[in-house]
Amino acid sequence: MYLNKLYNFIHTEIFQHDKQWFDKATLFRQTHLNGTSYYLLQLPKKKNKFPEGLTLIEHHISIYEQPLSIIDTLSEYHYTAIFKDKQKQTYRLHVYFDQLDTMISSPHLVLETSNQEHESIAVNQFDVDWLAVSTQAMSSIITQLRAEQNNHCALLKYRIEALDKVTVNLSINLEKNKKQYLTTLDQQIKLITQLDAINSREDMQKKIALLKTIYQKVDSEISSPRASRKTKKIASSSTQSATTEASQLTNADVANVRKTASSKKSKYSPMNDTVKEESLTPRINKLSDKLLQIGTITDESEKTAVIQDLFQQISELQLIVSSSKVNSIQMLKKMEQTVISVGRKHLHSLLFKNKFDEAVQLSPLFSVALDDTILKKTLIELNANLLNFLLKNKKYDLEKFKFKVHNKSYDSILAYLLQCDFSSSKTEQCFNILLTHKMSLLRNDSVGLPLLLPIIEDEKHPLANILLSNLEGSPENLHLLKQMINFFEAQKKNFLPDTPHYQRISKALTFMKKLDENLSTKLKKNAGLSSRISDIYGRLGLFTLHDKVKNSASSESSASSEEPASESLPEKLLI
Repeated sequence: MYLNKLYNFIHTEIFQHDKQWFDKATLFRQTHLNGTSYYLLQLPKKKNKFPEGLTLIEHHISIYEQPLSIIDTLSEYHYTAIFKDKQKQTYRLHVYFDQLDTMISSPHLVLETSNQEHESIAVNQFDVDWLAVSTQAMSSIITQLRAEQNNHCALLKYRIEALDKVTVNLSINLEKNKKQYLTTLDQQIKLITQLDAINSREDMQKKIALLKTIYQKVDSEISSPRASRKTKKIASSSTQSATTEASQLTNADVANVRKTASSKKSKYSPMNDTVKEESLTPRINKLSDKLLQIGTITDESEKTAVIQDLFQQISELQLIVSSSKVNSIQMLKKMEQTVISVGRKHLHSLLFKNKFDEAVQLSPLFSVALDDTILKKTLIELNANLLNFLLKNKKYDLEKFKFKVHNKSYDSILAYLLQCDFSSSKTEQCFNILLTHKMSLLRNDSVGLPLLLPIIEDEKHPLANILLSNLEGSPENLHLLKQMINFFEAQKKNFLPDTPHYQRISKALTFMKKLDENLSTKLKKNAGLSSRISDIYGRLGLFTLHDKVKNSASSESSASSEEPASESLPEKLLI
């Protein structure tokens, strides 16, 4: 189910507290013609530098509660600008961003014709970096918005951790503390639910489900002293397992779950609960046996199949865990953590042997197993094939990725690559792959010079041709060059005109601006007749979506060519 957590944060923590001004933007709550609620941040026009020859009419940020189209399911918000050219024709720009504030797909540009009809046009019709335009207009507001969101999430996490310590202490004597324990656990569940609703970076549904199950079981089973004695140890370990990593599974654990799951008589449990618990016993016993035998399997393919099967079956059992005993809940969590631990180690082994086809069979583990550790090791080894696999199967925040190699810290991947050995092609291959996956190039060194400067000013630099090839081909790639130009211009201001650093940056800028002019001209010629423009936009704009949303290519294509319906905004503003 689609859940826009940025919308939820604005709704619960900003708008509901009568905060209608955010930085220099005005916040409105609106309703789309189809009934979908959304928030609109009306951006100021004053001091906003819009491209020369174009007149900005208005611009804003839209954050929808529910998606209007395929692209909205991938984004948390989008930027809209309405402007006129010298011929007084009106255009509308849309640029979509995800939870990492990264642009998804290409900018969408339409020309208003008549009777609220619109015609999609190629974004390179204007010599403008539309991503840079949108980023410049929104950056201060989005930065402040994210800061408030992160601060509020951190506050909730602090309160949750404090409650967790209380529940652990109360669980030592549940017979005496049952009421207070359940009250505190209920508060914890509510806070985690609040956190999950507004935290764009994490999904906490599984944790919430586990805590609710613990609550139900403690509430129902501690109805007598006998039940209390049995349950108090369970509740303590279950509460801790919800917030800490489960310990390794042992033979004693397996024996314990068998003993508990096989119990057929209970004066304090409903009959249907006992029956369901007994029905789980054979499956839990079988999984326990397989789990203990993983270490003896030497054949890689067999081990892959066993890990895949175990993870799937444990996940299935957890879906019906609310019908089982608390012991089984805790046991399944331990088993899951063990499978993840074993699976992670096995998956890494397969990947470093370039056995990618087999590794794909463990795709359910990718979200936890393809962590920053393996990405760091891949970069250190300059393993291009593995790097390509990782970036295709896991979304890393390349913009903020930092790591240390041999006690030397690097604040960006680019800084690390530029000091690597270029005697082989490994560094070049990795650089090319990282550019394809939108690695940030806008970094400077300790002096303040752009890290890209040596590549730009030396056509024989090993990375020069790779960078140039990535700047050609489409408006989506060309905007990278425009970003570089803006970045170099900003860095040049840090030096006096008569200094060598200033002159080096100036020469690089001359080259990049000439390149930008040539590539823009080339793209315009390739666009051809106006009858082909919509088709070109559709292909360029939707390839990214096609890769991300399976089995929706045909519906996407039509969705992109249709202009989103108008929103009911002040003074008939349109998105």
